[in-house]
Amino acid sequence: METNEDYRQRVIRTSDERKEFVMDVDGFIYWWPDGSTRGHMASYHLRWIADEMDRRNADWQKQVDEYFKG
Repeated sequence: METNEDYRQRVIRTSDERKEFVMDVDGFIYWWPDGSTRGHMASYHLRWIADEMDRRNADWQKQVDEYFKG
């Protein structure tokens, strides 16, 4: 069974294989989604997106947690 850490490493490895971590002209590494023509995202952009997804999913997550609490 794949652990969360195994899954995290697989996601990172996949991004590496797709060459989605790109150094821009400023010398910083950005995440450039595979095939994107719209540019790249800095780590703080991805944190904003992750935080917003957590906020939008909070009610559903609460329901799932309650259901499985039994």
